[in-house]
This record gives sequence, structure tokens and C-alpha cells, in this order.
Amino acid sequence: MCPKEMPVLVTTVPLFPITNIENVPELHFMAFNVPAILVMPHFMLAACSYGCTTGVALGSGVGMIYVAMHYPIPPST
Repeated sequence: MCPKEMPVLVTTVPLFPITNIENVPELHFMAFNVPAILVMPHFMLAACSYGCTTGVALGSGVGMIYVAMHYPIPPST
């Protein structure tokens, strides 16, 4: 599998610094020459993988528990 031919999906965690999230695509484009990249919170990716457009995700990790709501934003008129 050649990285130059495959888009990349990167997951993030809550409270991950924005500057780090902005550096992730730059690193992948420059170091690996990937054609496309999507950076998405892992709770949102989990909901989308089941085909859900709305939901509540509960997550826990080392020293942190969080609740995240996932819902579509209606288009502005």
C-alpha cells in the first residue's frame, strides 16, 4: 500500500490543543505525501461508522471522562 495513493483519517481526543490538530495535516502532507486527510474527533467517527447522524457519546480515559453530543447543524437560511 502506497501512502501517496490513500487518503488518511486521523482521530483526535477532547482537549487536544488546536495548534497540534492544525499541525497533523501539514505533517502528513509533507512527510508522507498523502492526497487527502480528514481530522475528526473519535466519538464523531464512531457514531458515523454506525450510520448515526445524532447521538451522545460517553468516553473515558486516563484521568478524564467526557460526554459529547453529535448532531447535524441545520443549514442557515
